[in-house]
Amino acid sequence: MDAKMMKEATEYLNGLKRIQSIDEGNSFNEDVLYIPSNVKLDVDESSNVKVFGLNNVENIKAKDLLKVIKVIDALNMKYIETNILSPSVFVHSLENKPWHITTQGFLITNINQNIKKYIHKECLRTQDYYGKHKMDEFWLPCSKELDMVTESELVCIFNRRISGWDGSVERPVIELLGAGGHLQTIWNNELKKFVSRSFEDNLKKEFAEEIGLAIEDNDIKCIGGFINSKTQELVIFSCIYIEPEKIPEIQKYAINNLDEDTDGIYLGTFKETMEYYKKEPDFFAGGINAAQTNFPNNDDIMKRIYKQYSIE
Repeated sequence: MDAKMMKEATEYLNGLKRIQSIDEGNSFNEDVLYIPSNVKLDVDESSNVKVFGLNNVENIKAKDLLKVIKVIDALNMKYIETNILSPSVFVHSLENKPWHITTQGFLITNINQNIKKYIHKECLRTQDYYGKHKMDEFWLPCSKELDMVTESELVCIFNRRISGWDGSVERPVIELLGAGGHLQTIWNNELKKFVSRSFEDNLKKEFAEEIGLAIEDNDIKCIGGFINSKTQELVIFSCIYIEPEKIPEIQKYAINNLDEDTDGIYLGTFKETMEYYKKEPDFFAGGINAAQTNFPNNDDIMKRIYKQYSIE
């Protein structure tokens, strides 16, 4: 987005009617903005929004602008977009958050003989670099033995997270999701208003930022949705297929990637890793506290994954 468009988008947002509650917003047909009247907004080239004058969030970097939604059928990803816009920094500062959407991308692949050779070498190369706890290995110890994995079996790619979600340099955690974030609204210069990205487009953006590679729409399979009642989010869960030949490149990008809080990746077979997570979530991002709302404990989502990839 060029400077002229950024100016138009900023003027559009700041010129919207301000509302003080979601119920108030429902009485308008045109776009309205859910944020205190004294707050000023600035739109950047990526359609992210920086806020000025909001208590406790000064000097924070520009973040997503969200659409408030009404959930109809979470599993089948049915919802209604309202006319209410709100910056994510404000939404997450509220005790009673308005409903909005998050997209999650779970990375899957298959491995062939060439990649098995790479994994064996990388396990040896990183055995001193990893090794911070019993689960901190490039090929996860809870997984099926590497030499026993067939080319048709589903293998997962996880971030080795060293900050946030209970992770640290001293105790990295296994982050189940490879990419994800709020469903961003972006400035549409033809309509002269903000519109939501598609699920696929949002994941492609997040994937490029977090993993460092480009993916296509046909790499993404939307599995279904579920509710995170704590954050008031409709979570749209998708599997993203990664060609096995890209695994070394992903590992190279993730090593010491402090901007994304990662220091490498983990690999593991789907069935065994998911079963282990349900028994011992402590080694995974979010730990025990996040386990019950995470997708491995969602029977509907897991059944759909098993069916989609013909897992017995």
